Amino acid sequence: MRRDWLPPELPQIHRLLRREGPVELEQLLANSPLASLGASDLRLERIRYRPGRNCLITWSARLENRVESYRTFLSLLACRDGESRDHLPANGRAGNDIDGDATHLPELDAVIRLFPADRKLRGIVRLDDPATLVPDLALSVRPLNPGGRLELIQFVAERSVTVRVMLNDAAGWGYGKFYRPGESKVAWEIMTHLWNSEPCRSGRLAIPAPLGHHPATESIWMRGLEGIAIDSGATEEELTEIGRTIAVLHTLPGDGLTEVTARNQREELTRAIETILSVRPDLEERVSRLAPRLESSSGADRVHLHGDLHLKNIFRLVKGAVGLIDLDNAVRGDRWLDLASLAAGLWYQALEMQHDHDRVDDQIAWIMAGYQQSSGQTIDKQHWRRMVACKLLSERAYRCVTRLKPNLSTILERLVLKAERMARA
Repeated sequence: MRRDWLPPELPQIHRLLRREGPVELEQLLANSPLASLGASDLRLERIRYRPGRNCLITWSARLENRVESYRTFLSLLACRDGESRDHLPANGRAGNDIDGDATHLPELDAVIRLFPADRKLRGIVRLDDPATLVPDLALSVRPLNPGGRLELIQFVAERSVTVRVMLNDAAGWGYGKFYRPGESKVAWEIMTHLWNSEPCRSGRLAIPAPLGHHPATESIWMRGLEGIAIDSGATEEELTEIGRTIAVLHTLPGDGLTEVTARNQREELTRAIETILSVRPDLEERVSRLAPRLESSSGADRVHLHGDLHLKNIFRLVKGAVGLIDLDNAVRGDRWLDLASLAAGLWYQALEMQHDHDRVDDQIAWIMAGYQQSSGQTIDKQHWRRMVACKLLSERAYRCVTRLKPNLSTILERLVLKAERMARA
């Protein structure tokens, strides 16, 4: 995979993300303790670069044994300056034992783990024995079919794992999300609080129904919504309904949630600008002029925010309704932050794919119209443009770098230019 910029402090990344694919990694695996697994057909799934520190890369791979051939995941933590040894398990088994938690690849200054081994998601180790895990889960998550087959939906190394199991009487799917230690309790409290709110009880807000919390595996379980994620081809009616649905979510007070302050936003913007300039130092003068104009000065009230709003977290349901998923990142803050994140995501797609910009303007206008009709709120247009410009940098540009997007330099140029135009308008 061709990439126009890669972290200079992690030179091994150049060997792993070449246009030819992970040839280097395949060769190293063939001469490591993992060779007996017969890993082949590696496909890049996810990159999370931590600027100045390390880079976590996940591939799916095909493994073969005498019984079956199946796909699983390999996650590799690439380090700098010999720091990979600091990330080895304390039991000292790494490097010579594939049943250990990790395998050291000193040639890459890296540590590699075979799913479900993970440095931070300790509860997912039980996914290695689903025949035992599912009946155990069904004891506390009653709707789960104890004989159901566990299916892996998503693996975000060191962050979360999402799986699903059929419910009793084939009455839909139960989705389980596994967290880092201590996080599942907070997520469960957020979801049950939402589910018990008046908008959900009355049917005005559609979200997945909580099924159960399983502390032993740090997982929470929800009933899947019967619908599909809305994509960029949403209709005018759907986009207007999205705005109305977000307005309903925002009627909740957000008491007890983490607060997003103006200081938080300034810190995120500063971090993003530093990261952008590590790739495009030639943009320093432009972003230095732009940053002071993006300072938040809104007097908007503080509400219950989704916290991670993009089209993949919005579902198309029956009869024109929409539902929201992945609300476990909920926070409390300026009511316009969710909408600014959603708008920045739509602009990012258009800038990356060079889609029709007038279409994006229309999409955002329909969402905003639905929101304002339902909430009765009117936004200051100058403040709105500053917020979207800020999100283009603090979320979209920053993630382009941390995910090492192909054509990164070009995308950053487009995002900065759009942010400048939004701030000037």
